[in-house]
Amino acid sequence: MEEFLLIFMAVLLLGWVVFCGVLFIKKSQAAFVMKGTNAYVKCEKCGAEYQVGAREFASSHFAKYISVTKTRRKGIALADEPKIKYYAKKFHCPACGEKCYARVLNTQDLVGAGREAGIKAGVKWLLLMVIGGGLIGSVMQIPISVVRQANVRKVNEMKEQRYQELKEKYDLNLD
Repeated sequence: MEEFLLIFMAVLLLGWVVFCGVLFIKKSQAAFVMKGTNAYVKCEKCGAEYQVGAREFASSHFAKYISVTKTRRKGIALADEPKIKYYAKKFHCPACGEKCYARVLNTQDLVGAGREAGIKAGVKWLLLMVIGGGLIGSVMQIPISVVRQANVRKVNEMKEQRYQELKEKYDLNLD
């Protein structure tokens, strides 16, 4: 029974972590959209340049990119800074009328806006993840401790019963 409760607690904790992770992604994406940073893109098919709103940019899932990560010294610490050389997403081009890849021209602005939104949402959801995990662990300790006490009681009863059986079998009077 104790193993079942421990497995149940592990599944609850894993579910909570996944739930918080999904909401973190959704909320950081929503914060990016609320920030309203527009993307300036260039169609790779016809070469037309146009503007894409933050909502459309966030909802487009097909992307291709080339990124180089360089480690730089910041004070006494080393920090990995990714430098995006090429980034393109699929959008509906108003000039050629097709849904095709368009190179994002203001990548660094979008990275900065996304990082800021992600950090704010990340701190909030990380804190909620820790608090919720602590609550789940605390609440689950109650039935686990009850089961452990019952198991200890059962083991002690079995020891006493075995002791009595051995006393009777060998006709020992140790009292």
